[in-house]
Amino acid sequence: VVSTQSTGIRFESKLVKQVKNIKFLCVEITESLSWDLQINKVVSRVNRSIGSLYRMRGSLPSQLRLQVYSALIQSYVSYGINVWRCGGDINKLFPIFKAQKNALRCLFQLKRRYGSYARAGTKRSFTDNHLLTVHNLYYYTVLSEVYRIRSLPLSTQELLLNFSQINHRCAKIPSGIHKYLDKNFIFMAPRLWNNHSQHFKEFDLTTASPGSFKSLTKQRLIDNQSSGDPLTWTDNNLCLLKL
Repeated sequence: VVSTQSTGIRFESKLVKQVKNIKFLCVEITESLSWDLQINKVVSRVNRSIGSLYRMRGSLPSQLRLQVYSALIQSYVSYGINVWRCGGDINKLFPIFKAQKNALRCLFQLKRRYGSYARAGTKRSFTDNHLLTVHNLYYYTVLSEVYRIRSLPLSTQELLLNFSQINHRCAKIPSGIHKYLDKNFIFMAPRLWNNHSQHFKEFDLTTASPGSFKSLTKQRLIDNQSSGDPLTWTDNNLCLLKL
């Protein structure tokens, strides 16, 4: 959508026009950075994949279910999530979370819960299959990205994140960030990393191998996600860091 407003910026002698939204690397970016378009796009793609799952579930071998989930559901949910999830919250991401649960119900033929009766719940299915909700996929992706940044040369690290010279395990949280940008990667990544490092204070995450780091991180998220009643989801299961 192009407005009649001009930015006053020229590129190759042509006036650049302001747009309300644009697609960049398959991620929908709006001028308000609300990410609503991107979230709706993910929900639409996942729902289309669920339709395919319903058609194939009768002939799908049980040992292939997780591979199919990864290919048709998780690939869409996780793509670019360290960027667009920053603009969301638990309620905003609920449509994607709901679509994830519907996909598991379809794949594993789970029954919905009615009152006190439940044959099987999606929370237990997430745990048994070692799967992360969209909220925890975001935490996992950001923490993995920070770990990768830590392996870069110091001069490159400082362009992305600033780690304390006194305590190399802690990242400095930027100050003076505009309220609409306080959930972007540069702000959220150091907060998540510091929280994660504190949780594993007896173990230096910076010395862990990539495989060990990802395993420890995912297990922590799975433990938090599955805590409490095995059938009932709570905000604590979906929120690692209180903002």
